[in-house]
Amino acid sequence: MIDKSDYSFIADQIALSRGSAGKAFAHLINMQNDLSISSVDSEETDKVSMRNIINSVYLVTVEEYYRPNAYVSRFVEELQKHVDHHAGSVNGFLKDNGIRVLQDFADISSIVGFDIDIENIR
Repeated sequence: MIDKSDYSFIADQIALSRGSAGKAFAHLINMQNDLSISSVDSEETDKVSMRNIINSVYLVTVEEYYRPNAYVSRFVEELQKHVDHHAGSVNGFLKDNGIRVLQDFADISSIVGFDIDIENIR
């Protein structure tokens, strides 16, 4: 059975990687807005090229880092199955061990069929 410190570490690392992508989105949107209001003519080739690059980076970030890929989803599903099998329930394990996971991890867990109670989310 996985111990509480390993579970907490794994859950935090998965959540933080997803959270980093969310921060990247904010920066990309700010870049797009700054570019839109700049004094450079909106049809200028450089401005159009930069807008296209920002949009491409945004899409890659969504696909590769924010949306949980099949490997991350499968890992979280297997982790939660392991805990559910050995501890009786994921929420019981979290509560009994004083573990509160980050929202991003709870979201992925929910996607793979293991809802985490609000009192187990920080």
